[in-house]
Amino acid sequence: MSQTESVKDAVLYCFDGSEGAKRALERTAKLFPNHRAVVVNVWQSIWNTPMAPTLAGLGAETVEKVDQAAARRSLEVAEEGARLIPGAEARSLKESGRVWRTVLDVADSVNASVIVVGSRGLGALKSTLLGSVSQGLVNHSHRAVMVVPPEDR
Repeated sequence: MSQTESVKDAVLYCFDGSEGAKRALERTAKLFPNHRAVVVNVWQSIWNTPMAPTLAGLGAETVEKVDQAAARRSLEVAEEGARLIPGAEARSLKESGRVWRTVLDVADSVNASVIVVGSRGLGALKSTLLGSVSQGLVNHSHRAVMVVPPEDR
């Protein structure tokens, strides 16, 4: 198989360490046995959280250390997910605006055939208030998106 064919056959798995994400990987990996698997976890800079206004007094060095810890933890989570699929590649990426936008950027970079994401089963109101990665992916992707529902449905 040539490198180009391998890239065309990539499957991008979104993984946040939750039971729903684990279930999504476990249930779908067997559907794509001959595809390159990329497991991604997206982390958010502390500057992009509600805590940002209180950070000024901490100093840039302290904030940088917090972000570095978040990046390390994100890679650990991605590696945890990658261990569920033999030969999978783990990636940790800093959020660029919205999580779903960052995922779409990764999907473009690996030329993913499909994006796999778990659903937490939030109702319409909670999804509207909290935002939804799966909803953002479905509404904005030009690639196939497979949303794996929670087990209790």
